[in-house]
Amino acid sequence: MSQDSYGFVGLGNMGGPMAANIAAAGHDLVVYDIAGSAARIPNGARIASSIEDLATNARSVFLSLPDGSASLDVAHKLSGAREKRTATVIELSTIGISAARQLHRLLADATIEYIDTPVSGGTAGAHAGTVTLM
Repeated sequence: MSQDSYGFVGLGNMGGPMAANIAAAGHDLVVYDIAGSAARIPNGARIASSIEDLATNARSVFLSLPDGSASLDVAHKLSGAREKRTATVIELSTIGISAARQLHRLLADATIEYIDTPVSGGTAGAHAGTVTLM
């Protein structure tokens, strides 16, 4: 495990290709998807057995989830992990202002930096590695 290890939660239509691009670039990547990580794991990545396991292995964690409630659920698990290494959470999902503020407060209380940066470019951009971060 490297100092610059990354985690990725949500390996669906957008998250899967974005995670694959991170792994293809040679970064240490550990992934988790509630729908089944083993079926969706990008080449070169490792599977976390849970969100808490991911928190012990990744300094920075990307979230690509369907909505704010899913992101809040993951944030609760990350912040409550006993031996977490996670210092930064980067929200790639479009979740709305209220959920983003809740995530910021929750993670700040756990001394985790929160970056709200939804993406634009669709699945084609996710595959090509050309999404725009906002």
